[in-house]
Amino acid sequence: MFDKTLMKLGIAQEKFPTLDELIRKSPSHHTVLLSAPNNPTTQDLSPCELESLVSAREGLVLLDEAYVLFSKAPEQRLAFLKKHPNLVLLRGTSKSGLAGLGLGYMLCSETTAVEFLQSRVSSMISAIQAAMAIRLFGKYDELRRMASRLAGMRDDTGRRIAQETRCHPVSGSCDFLLIRTGRSDCSEIVRTMNDSGIPALAYEPLPGYEDVVKLFPAAFERGDDIVRILSS
Repeated sequence: MFDKTLMKLGIAQEKFPTLDELIRKSPSHHTVLLSAPNNPTTQDLSPCELESLVSAREGLVLLDEAYVLFSKAPEQRLAFLKKHPNLVLLRGTSKSGLAGLGLGYMLCSETTAVEFLQSRVSSMISAIQAAMAIRLFGKYDELRRMASRLAGMRDDTGRRIAQETRCHPVSGSCDFLLIRTGRSDCSEIVRTMNDSGIPALAYEPLPGYEDVVKLFPAAFERGDDIVRILSS
C-alpha cells in the first residue's frame, strides 16, 4: 500500500537492503522512512545505529514505531529528539490491541511540527477520536500492559512450538510470531492454518524469509492446533 501511495503522489522511492548501504548510497537530503521494530523481520535499531543514521543526514528520518511498545527500551529514542531536529517518531495504538480506534501521534521538534501542521490539507480525526486519544495516551502504562500481555502470549506459543515440533520460532520485538519451518515453500502450511481458522501468512517473495510463517496475535490461543499442523 505504501508503494502505491507514493506512486500516486508522484514521489520517487529507492530501497536499501542494509542500514550501512542506506547511509552510504542515499543522498543525505532525502527523506528516510524506517519501520523500527521492523515488519516483517522483527529486527530493531540500536541507539548507536540510530545515532549514526540521523547524524549522517540532513533530510528527515521518520521512524514508524508501530511496535515500539514491544521494544526492550521503548523510550530510549526520545533523547535523540532534542539532539536531532530531523528525527520524527510515528507511534500508534493498533499493535497494542486497539486497532479499531485508528489513533496515533507524532513526536518531533517544534520546528518540524509547525511545518507538518502548515502542510496538512485536512484531518481524518474526529473530535470524538481526539478526545479518546487524550484520555488514552494519558494512560500509557495501560497500553504497555496490553502490549506485555500480547508479548507473553507470543512467547508462550513460541516455546510450545520449539518444544513440540521441529520448527524454530524467531525472537523479535513485535506482536506477531515468526516461525522457521525449514521448508522453502510455506504455502501449504499457511493454507492449512487458514482453512482451520488460524490467521497466518507466508513471506514467500522476501529473500531470507522463504521458510517463514507469520502467526498473528489472534492465533496464539490456538496452540494445540498450531502444534498439530506444524508437526504433521
